Amino acid sequence: MNIYPNISLCPTDEFNLWLPFKITRDIIDIQNCNEGLEFILHHIKILCNHNEEVYEYVIDWLGHLFQKPWEKSTFLLFVSKEGIGKSTIFSKLLKNMLGKEKVMTSTNPEKNILGEFNEALINSFLIIFEELCFLNTKSCMGTFKSLITDDEIYINPKGGKGFMINSYHRVVGNTNNSVVNIPTAEGDRRKVIIKCSNEKKGNTEYMNLLHKYCDDTNTQHTFYKFLMSRDVDEFISKPLPETEYHKELKEYYESPVLTFLKDYLIQKFKCKGDYIVRPTIIDLFNNYKSNTENTNELFSYTLRKFNREIQDLSENNIVKQKTNGRVVWNFNLVPLLEEFNINIDELSTEYLMDSDSE
Repeated sequence: MNIYPNISLCPTDEFNLWLPFKITRDIIDIQNCNEGLEFILHHIKILCNHNEEVYEYVIDWLGHLFQKPWEKSTFLLFVSKEGIGKSTIFSKLLKNMLGKEKVMTSTNPEKNILGEFNEALINSFLIIFEELCFLNTKSCMGTFKSLITDDEIYINPKGGKGFMINSYHRVVGNTNNSVVNIPTAEGDRRKVIIKCSNEKKGNTEYMNLLHKYCDDTNTQHTFYKFLMSRDVDEFISKPLPETEYHKELKEYYESPVLTFLKDYLIQKFKCKGDYIVRPTIIDLFNNYKSNTENTNELFSYTLRKFNREIQDLSENNIVKQKTNGRVVWNFNLVPLLEEFNINIDELSTEYLMDSDSE
């Protein structure tokens, strides 16, 4: 037995545990409800803080979920104050459309999803994390990443023998904590972190209408037809939208060594232009230590740990070598700055402006 949303991929000697989505099994008289569709789409736009690029991505994410359930996707996280309806689209509308057996909402995922016994994942397809406190536990973080990215997952039923199954799980989350404990960095290709608009907080009439449309069968089917009409063939290679809030989180979680090195390289580039910089490993470490003391940050690096982290920041543009009996770092400035997503043209312009003013 195994799970194959794309039945053409199921081997002839395996029993397919996959059940079609509930909305495709409904045999009822359906009428279009454009009013409900517009309301749902507008609410999703509110969740995306009226950012058109983010909104289009979320809509495609939902369309991809229904059209290609056999392809893994990204993790969506919605952040806002409590009571703005950020989880309603997933925990109510999608639950009605997918079927309640396919949606798992958890406030205690470290126990029933990421913990020792996780058989609930066998039938689940959409996993909804309410709050992210579980990520404070190191072991849970690894399992959480696997749930998002891995094609297989190990199922350990209580009182039974464990086994591997295919994983096509989709994962979303929501939190009321504006400083989310989910590390993110440049090059993160699996997380889209969205700060929602709080404009509907406390609007009881609006929330009642939202729940009404989420429970309305005609609205569900109209929304489904809308999602199925989206072109999502290239969705998994589509660039991820980056909100200002997500950028702030990247800076918040950025390694202090990377932050220091970026500043160091920027200053060297402004002084030298297109050059290779070769500081000794001792000088660079002392520079970092001095910089940390000046900014009143907690200094927690040994020379070995510092050098290891510097080495890991780039495979091609940071090289350790011996020169005249000294061990130095060889920093190839321009490609390294570009690798760190620092705009060289802006730095050059800034350098010329500073020179003119002098």
